Amino acid sequence: MSKTVVPPDRPGAEPEVRIFRPTNRHYNSIRVDNGPTEQHECWGYQSCISHTILYHFLGICTFGVVYVLLSWFPVWLATVKFRRCSVADADTILLQDHHKHFHLCKIQRQVATEKSHNLCPELKDYSFLQSSVEDKRVFEKLKYPNGVNGLHVKENTCIFRCFDFRYSRYVWVQAEETFKLLTGMVPGVSCSELSAKHLGVSDEHRQQKLRLFGRNVIEIATPSVPKLLFEEVLNPFYCFQTFCIVLWSLDNYYIYATCVLLISLFGISLSLYETRKQRLRLRDMVRKSSTNSKVLLMKDNGDFAECLPETLVPGDIICIPVHGCLMPCDAVLIEGNAIVNEAVLTGESAPVTKISLNVGDTEKFSVEEHKRHILFHGTTVIQTRYYEGAHVRAVVLETGFYTVKGDLFKSILYPKPIDFKFHRDALRLIGCMAFISCCGMCYSIYIYNDHGEDIWKIILRALDLVTIVVPPALPAALTVGIVYSQRRLKQQKIFCIQPSRINACGKIKLVCFDKTGTLTEEGLDLMGVIPAENGHLAKIVEDVKQLPPSHPLVVGMATCHSLTLVNGKLTGDPLDLKLFESTDWEINEPHQTGQEGNAVFNSLIPTTVNPRRTAEEGANETSEEITDPMLGQIGIVKQFPFSSGLQRMSVITRELSQDCFSVFTKGSPERVFSLSRPDTIPNNFHRTLHLYAHQGYRVIALAKRTLEPKVSFLQMSRFKRDEVERDLTFVGLMVMRNSLKPSTHGVIADLNRADIRTVMVTGDNLLTAISVGRDCGMVKKEENIVIVDVMSPDDRMHSAAHILWRASNSSLSTSQLSLAGDSLAENSLSEGAPSRAASANEFLIEMSRPRFHFALTGRSFSSLVEFFPELISKILVRGTIFARFSPEQKTELVERYIDLQYIVGMVGDGANDCGALKAAHAGISLSEAEASVASPFTSNKNTIECVLAVISEGRCALTTSFSVFKYMLLYSIVQFIALLILYQQWTLLLDMHFLYVDMLITSIVALLMGCTRANMTLVPTRPHGSLMAPIVLISTAAHMIVVIAFQTMIILCLHRQSWYVPIRKYEGPEDHERVTSWESTVLFIAAAFQDLILAFVFSKGAPYRRPVYTNVMFLGALVGLSALTVWVFLYPPLWLSESLQVMYDPLNPRWSFRLLVLALLACNFLVAFTLEEFMFDRVWFKRVVKTVRRKKHSRSAFKMVERQISHSLMDWPPIGQTTYAKSDDSSSNATSVDSTQRPESTYL
Repeated sequence: MSKTVVPPDRPGAEPEVRIFRPTNRHYNSIRVDNGPTEQHECWGYQSCISHTILYHFLGICTFGVVYVLLSWFPVWLATVKFRRCSVADADTILLQDHHKHFHLCKIQRQVATEKSHNLCPELKDYSFLQSSVEDKRVFEKLKYPNGVNGLHVKENTCIFRCFDFRYSRYVWVQAEETFKLLTGMVPGVSCSELSAKHLGVSDEHRQQKLRLFGRNVIEIATPSVPKLLFEEVLNPFYCFQTFCIVLWSLDNYYIYATCVLLISLFGISLSLYETRKQRLRLRDMVRKSSTNSKVLLMKDNGDFAECLPETLVPGDIICIPVHGCLMPCDAVLIEGNAIVNEAVLTGESAPVTKISLNVGDTEKFSVEEHKRHILFHGTTVIQTRYYEGAHVRAVVLETGFYTVKGDLFKSILYPKPIDFKFHRDALRLIGCMAFISCCGMCYSIYIYNDHGEDIWKIILRALDLVTIVVPPALPAALTVGIVYSQRRLKQQKIFCIQPSRINACGKIKLVCFDKTGTLTEEGLDLMGVIPAENGHLAKIVEDVKQLPPSHPLVVGMATCHSLTLVNGKLTGDPLDLKLFESTDWEINEPHQTGQEGNAVFNSLIPTTVNPRRTAEEGANETSEEITDPMLGQIGIVKQFPFSSGLQRMSVITRELSQDCFSVFTKGSPERVFSLSRPDTIPNNFHRTLHLYAHQGYRVIALAKRTLEPKVSFLQMSRFKRDEVERDLTFVGLMVMRNSLKPSTHGVIADLNRADIRTVMVTGDNLLTAISVGRDCGMVKKEENIVIVDVMSPDDRMHSAAHILWRASNSSLSTSQLSLAGDSLAENSLSEGAPSRAASANEFLIEMSRPRFHFALTGRSFSSLVEFFPELISKILVRGTIFARFSPEQKTELVERYIDLQYIVGMVGDGANDCGALKAAHAGISLSEAEASVASPFTSNKNTIECVLAVISEGRCALTTSFSVFKYMLLYSIVQFIALLILYQQWTLLLDMHFLYVDMLITSIVALLMGCTRANMTLVPTRPHGSLMAPIVLISTAAHMIVVIAFQTMIILCLHRQSWYVPIRKYEGPEDHERVTSWESTVLFIAAAFQDLILAFVFSKGAPYRRPVYTNVMFLGALVGLSALTVWVFLYPPLWLSESLQVMYDPLNPRWSFRLLVLALLACNFLVAFTLEEFMFDRVWFKRVVKTVRRKKHSRSAFKMVERQISHSLMDWPPIGQTTYAKSDDSSSNATSVDSTQRPESTYL
């Protein structure tokens, strides 16, 4: 039982004491939320003297081996060193993150305050924090002799338990008996509660919050060189190398062991340098986006004082300077507006306007939903707008690593690991090699025991085989291809922060593209405007100046924007800027111009617009017009900024000579259509929209509303968005032209030829996206598009959730479009009303069943996920156009494609794509924004040509990794077989033999194999992604047999020579194993040549890499090393033969035998080359293997779905029909009915 003190709601009241009786203590794990979609699992452990003694005893007895092994396996370490207990009683947590990796975290107990009545009142609102007065059992001296963290704990002291993991803090919630992620924002707080906050945080409460949240700094810890060295040495790779060096030294391989030691030290130094360099670069990036300038802070008594940014805590009220600042935290505006440059987060250079929270808004505050009110850490406030005599104030939401900026750097420090089949299979094959080495150890033990050798030599020879079969240089060799590909990408201005993903790029099967700024040019050109007149959309007006300045369409274009003057220059969203410039109006901000005549409006209207008057108009003005400064001026009183989720923005304006407010709303035609009064919608709205959208134009709608004159300024300032954006009068359309980038069509064509699916996911209009999809080649002319229109159930209309399958009629002529467009568009644009199933047949076109693509909107996607989960896979496999998708939906789409076992690439250029970029296997950002830095790849070139480069280099790197892995595998087998044969012959390879083969041949060859450049022409087939693929295993096994066969033939030929004398008959002072012999000589030469043969055979060129002869350095090394080896064997100088310990007698060189050995090795080359080039790489052999395995189809999830679709092409998709969702009490699937007939039963 424990007590929890809750601070009083009013001064002078006694604190409330709540008693919690926890459930029975158990050792089960608990779930810890780490954000909305991730969960950690925790187990509790306690320090125990007996376990600690056992841990150190085992470590000392094994000379530190147990320490090293347990550091690799946190679960074992927790079991040995600690005692299992409940999480509530634990002082150490074993945490399993959502990637299934284990970590040990130490629980901290810190004092919040020594007097419970002084506890910060805001802390009681945190559901995850309760100020706890633990009972005597917790603080008994036997358990905590020194109190908490060495402090004496009084009875009324409030403490909290927490642990830190990856720069995030998790706090114990006593009431719920669980840990929860610490956040600065109070869960469940409403917008009105935040906006009503008028006093700051007291010094006492600030100290309490600082203890909990820590200082407001994003400080990337840069480990010291000794610590990095210690961590690097504990790497399993270097531990195994250390074991090998010690073993070789004990076996008198001093020279070889010394060389390996020097190379290992060089590798460690290089790794330390790169690691420290990356941390320092990241630290510098943090410092550039941080500020040390003092902040004006409101105290709890209403006074203002300056403070350092690092002392800010959640709940503080700060004042934003008039001329801007660099934001030191995440804060929400509660008074005034601000112009902010968010380029570091969004990549958009255009400033955005942030507005204060609405005082009367009772909606629950959410960072995602209320971004337009939040000033994010690291962004630059250019200027502020404020009421006369008032400060622009903001409430601090998050500090330090809890800010959006902090989340960005955490994602860089701890990127999402990728589950790539190549890495899993590499570990499996290493396990297989370890099994082979165990068999070899058993054989060597038998041989040496049969020879009567002592136990020490038997152990040394057996362990020697382990170091040979599992080469310690294998992990380093596998990175060769990745390193070279990364360097070549960097030369093309493509930067990669996660090199491990380069191999995955070689298997990419699907690429998602954003549209605007990625496939198309960033800028938009105004083609013209279409005003609504007398219930009808008139002809397009190309020059807006032809319309009178008082026309609602012109006024709306001049006022409905977020533009602002910065240092006398008009800046803002490029679209808004283009529309405003076309009106030939001008914008004025009185607080910048300093004109006294406009000072009267400073407190109410910060920005005004008015038509630009020509010299002729100025001369014709009357004296009354000149003296009236308010004539023609329109003030922008309040803004509701653009929201990608709402797909619109609005402003409230007032003409300064009138006494009423007007509302202008600009956004997607679908949204404006749904918000406008039906009687104001032009009768040709759908036809006109359909016509321009299908031609690829971006269409924007505008509507207005005049508020009643009795609405006061105070009432207007408290209006919510939904109170304003209703009952609008439709004004007209604005048609924008957005052309494709020159390189887009060619890149899409190359991807199509390579059988790589291309998908467009955009926030733009569906019909516009379909047109762009056809123009860029995602959808070919002869292929058709099926629009999947999913409707949610409507209780008012008694309509169930259903899908209307419609064929897009984009192949029709313009005249046909004008006739068919109304029925299609009306059905697709109406969001509130259920669709008319019969309208689908009005424009149904004949389809070629195998050639179709799905297109759907974000709204339909959400309904599909909720009501038709059984159809998601089919829709995605054939889906090509995804329009009106929010950033969250983009991320979900990528994740669902990954669930279908696609290797997914994502290309985007802004913050809207950041989530999807991080989720994809290969996220390629075309933006230099810091938010995009977290994506694996960043291209400085703003074209999608980088996709071809990334895929080509990925295929090249993957092929190189396969080649190097197979080469290292066979290289170890070559030496393994040679040693087994020599063990039988009472001898072994000598020190210089290993040095020559490993250092001179293998090291050079393995390094230069990756120099072969990528073939930039993509082919339809992808390289193997699995080392356990039958073709790979058969190839490896065949070459193993060839190696064994030719080494056996060479040693048998030696035994048949009349002059041959077995080594076992040697008698002399030296160890017979170390004597230069014919056995060791011929197998040393055979091993050297076989390594060179395998390097050439496995260094594949086409189709993923250029031909091997283009790698001049590699080919030259092969020729040079082959010539050197021939020279060593045939005619070595005396000093060389003695140094390399090879048999050579100038008086009796045994030419015939030497030439025979070279002839056998030449045959070895021919056999290996023939097998690899004319058998394993051929299509016919792959078909034979497939037939023998009886494997008819791929087991990939998306291919299985594709086969299901192919088998049901005659009746699916049901074009022109409506598919209804099954009811809750029905066990049958969704049903399709003819759209021209009413189904007998809605639920079947």
